[in-house]
Amino acid sequence: FRGQFIRFSNTLTEHPLTTDKNQLLRQIRSPQKTGGNTALYDAMNKAIDNLSDEALTEPFRFIVVMTDGKDNKSQFYAKESHSQRANRLSQRLDKEGIPVFVLGWGKMDKAVLDQLGKFGYTEFTDEFPEIKRFLGMVGNRLKDVYLFSIPARHMPDGRTINAINLVTYRSTDGTIKNHLFSFRPSVLLE
Repeated sequence: FRGQFIRFSNTLTEHPLTTDKNQLLRQIRSPQKTGGNTALYDAMNKAIDNLSDEALTEPFRFIVVMTDGKDNKSQFYAKESHSQRANRLSQRLDKEGIPVFVLGWGKMDKAVLDQLGKFGYTEFTDEFPEIKRFLGMVGNRLKDVYLFSIPARHMPDGRTINAINLVTYRSTDGTIKNHLFSFRPSVLLE
């Protein structure tokens, strides 16, 4: 297990990846001076970039988003509508096989957050949420994740066939999602 915490308001504050769960909890709980803005799309885009890094060895990657507002500060395709930007992020998430668990409260755009969380889970509340309960729910959902792995093979002719992983999990709508991905070096399977 490794995790990363990214704060977003007027700007992004990116903490390094860590294996220390207590450090992550301290980062989540630490007070933040905010500028009153929400750079949600920039934070999501950065998280996808970080989780798409081929140097990462974790076979299953996911994003947890907690927000109290509608995006009003991101530079990610800033000239496009909210739904177009959310669609771009959803396409990246689907391509990379990254589910998102979204907790929204306050003046959020429910349609956009539903779109971002369609490969995971989305929850809305009118009051400041119980973050511990939400993270417990995420943990319970992740208990239904299964990873099937076929290790890399070195062929007699010198070619290497990728390690192949299949991640299976239950989506918000109750359907089973499968994401097949492989690690480099890239070689076509014959």
